[in-house]
Amino acid sequence: MLRTKTMLLTVVVVALAVPSLGAQKERLVRPKPAPDGSAVCVAAPTGIPPAGYFASTNKCSSGNALYGNGNSLQTFVKHCSDSGGVEATYDQGLNVSGVGAGNTWPIWQDPGAPFNVENISPNVYSNSIRIANEIGLTLKNKQGVLGLEVDNLTVQTFTVTFHTTAGDVSVGATSVGGTASPDPLAQRFVAICSGPAITGVTVSCDSCTEANGDGANAIGQIRGDKFKGF
Repeated sequence: MLRTKTMLLTVVVVALAVPSLGAQKERLVRPKPAPDGSAVCVAAPTGIPPAGYFASTNKCSSGNALYGNGNSLQTFVKHCSDSGGVEATYDQGLNVSGVGAGNTWPIWQDPGAPFNVENISPNVYSNSIRIANEIGLTLKNKQGVLGLEVDNLTVQTFTVTFHTTAGDVSVGATSVGGTASPDPLAQRFVAICSGPAITGVTVSCDSCTEANGDGANAIGQIRGDKFKGF
């Protein structure tokens, strides 16, 4: 009888020590550090996020714990915040709105463009004046993973550049924007480093011009692995 109990206990201990298959799949694969120990960073392809991206990151927003579907405390911001306070600062004041009826971002995603967005109704941060310019975001603390989604009311070419201690990384020029398929709509951009190294990001609309008024650039779904979340 005693021998049987011992064998059962051993089996239980071994089972607890092995992570579930689901947990193993959620691990984010990071690049290895350089031989001298310095950080190495890469920009992930747009579209489907890297495995483990959501499990490894938290959001920051202009709102509070009510984040989501337009529940923002402010309509004009210069910061991205979470329960830990200000996580990042924009280089200009941005309008904040929730996607839906009654604002200038009625469609962030539709069924024809899967994998582009995390939530079809996020808070979005858009230029306060309709001019062709960049949106810059400087982080309070270096991140090992940083991701965000970018949109425009018309189809435009964007370059999203992540600034890191190892140098800038980007996937290069990407088509973004529009309001219905087959437009590319909102696109997700993610940078992954071997350790905390990302200091900021610049979202640039390469094809926008002030003359035709298509500089209404917007970002949303901002995530970092060192953000506190809500």
